[in-house]
Amino acid sequence: MGIPIIEELKNRLHRSAIAGTVLLQQDFRLKRTVEQLEKPAAANPIFKKMYEQGMALVNGTAKCPQEELLDLIALVDAVLVTTSGTIEGEAVPLQTKVAEESLLEADGSYKKQYRYSELMPLYQALITKGSGRYEVVDQAFREQSGVLRDIRLEGLLVAGLGDSYTEMVSLILKILCSFGESILPALKQGFDLDGKSDMIRRIDGIEAIAGAKENDFYCMVVEKGKDKVRQRAIYALRLDKENVPRLLALADTERGSIKKTVLSALGQIEDERVDEYFKNYTKNHKDVISKYLVLNDSEAVSDMAAEYIETLNEHIEKKKEEADKNTVKWDKEDFDLITKVGDVIINKTSPRMLKALEAISFKDLSWVKRQLEQAKDSKGNRLYYFYNYYSYRTAYPLTKDSFTIKSAYTAILTNNPEYEIFVQNMLKKQGLPYLPAVLLMAFRYHPEQAYDLINPYLKSGVCAKLLIAFQFLYYDTKDHSYYLMCTLNIDDGFHDDAELKIKKKLNLKLDLRLVELLLQDVKANSNAVVTLQKILNPDDEEMLALYRKYFIGWARQGRDFTDFEMLIRCKNTDWKGILCSYMKNLESYSYQHVFRLYKELEIDEQEKIEELTEALHIIDTTPKKKDIYIDSFKKQIEDYIQDLTWQRDRKLAGSTAE
Repeated sequence: MGIPIIEELKNRLHRSAIAGTVLLQQDFRLKRTVEQLEKPAAANPIFKKMYEQGMALVNGTAKCPQEELLDLIALVDAVLVTTSGTIEGEAVPLQTKVAEESLLEADGSYKKQYRYSELMPLYQALITKGSGRYEVVDQAFREQSGVLRDIRLEGLLVAGLGDSYTEMVSLILKILCSFGESILPALKQGFDLDGKSDMIRRIDGIEAIAGAKENDFYCMVVEKGKDKVRQRAIYALRLDKENVPRLLALADTERGSIKKTVLSALGQIEDERVDEYFKNYTKNHKDVISKYLVLNDSEAVSDMAAEYIETLNEHIEKKKEEADKNTVKWDKEDFDLITKVGDVIINKTSPRMLKALEAISFKDLSWVKRQLEQAKDSKGNRLYYFYNYYSYRTAYPLTKDSFTIKSAYTAILTNNPEYEIFVQNMLKKQGLPYLPAVLLMAFRYHPEQAYDLINPYLKSGVCAKLLIAFQFLYYDTKDHSYYLMCTLNIDDGFHDDAELKIKKKLNLKLDLRLVELLLQDVKANSNAVVTLQKILNPDDEEMLALYRKYFIGWARQGRDFTDFEMLIRCKNTDWKGILCSYMKNLESYSYQHVFRLYKELEIDEQEKIEELTEALHIIDTTPKKKDIYIDSFKKQIEDYIQDLTWQRDRKLAGSTAE
């Protein structure tokens, strides 16, 4: 059946809505249009639904004509949106149709059609350009608005992946991924194998939702697609080991950026065939391990990386001998060797690698760094500064501090239980640089031992190392679990500064003695507050009480508004005097933000009135730095007191009447 019939039905229904339902039975044109659906209705459940609803309206058998007319209009609109596009005002068929079942829920019922008043703000935001539209969509997503699932928006959301505004694209991709596998048909519908960035983002969404389940689709795009779309599909082949022969074949034939994508995909698959390929490839391409093999912890790859560390250890010993003879010289080759070894140790834990790491001396690494900072090349350029600042590089020697971070990454990524024993032994031998890795491994495998493992090392400076470990930890309030997460920089060949996020779910009840160590040091490290926000478990009453114990004292000093925010997070109920504390420190400029937060607190109106009245008195009597906003701020407080007084009196009047 053609689109014009559905379009005609839509127009007839709209006219009937304007004329009124009392005239429905007299509208012979509407009846004639509905009757044209009789034959298609026998073969299609959607047309059957439209036919039955339409006949009930024109025959006068509808129980509630007003509601059923609006329902039919919504259904017709949905069919038109999903089966046609508009060019110069005329409805034209798309190249492909949405599957009929896309209008149905899993139980066979029709997807809910929302009112136009709810739908139109989102519809306009998705079809227009300019400012303000992102906020509309973002608010609907944050509020988990069901309107986003309206079938009339599905095609617009998918089309939005081609938006020129990057932040809007990222938001739409999150929304589509939240729909789960039900959105996959829409993402694959009309897929353009010769397309551009919007098709790449469709693959991003398909991969995020379905992973290796859509391997046949990725293979089809690799075979038939072109340019960047094909390249993105090649990267998705890493999700299934069955693709190793195909990727190895591509590694031999592809060049340029596509070759990088193939290598990156291969590097994320642990397979003997892959190890053998890279064993040969790294002979002439020394940077492959740090670029493409960070997720590969096979013994073969790890041993390849160990060669770098062994060479570094030998090179340092040689330089120390030259220094003793006053013949030591440093050049660009030395700089390259010492700066490129750092990333190869991440997630490499073979026995050979662990032996090489054990031989590293942090004292020697510090000596090397000092030497490089002073050394000059043959042209008189200072090596350390010239090759970092004037060559636009970010290469730095492996140091004790950078080693701490890299061992922490390994603790999150590795599946080798021997690494836990290794870092515990190295903590005893070389001290605090290994403490974050020990703590992270304990979180993963023996959380009940975490505090006891680090207890012997609790001394000055230990909190900075604890913080490194805790920065990888966060609490997910949706599934009520702790996770470890790290972000790795990878070279996938087609994204600038591509990142790979790794998450590991933990079976962890956090030892509050560790948390208290962070709380005791929070004012000495600004990053600690952010970390404490991430690890807070709002369901753990003991943790909430511990947070309140510290933050209420800091909030009463009235200096940092983050203390007030943290009190809200940890469900504080004692707010007496806290707002006034911030009013005594007007020079901090925290008072404006704190006042906005205070207004949202659900506490007794009378208590707020007393606190705000005292706050006004403090503002009037406390010597303060000149602030052009003080007078308007006082007016805000006075207006709010009036509102609170009205609310209080209204409640009192209501209770008296009862």
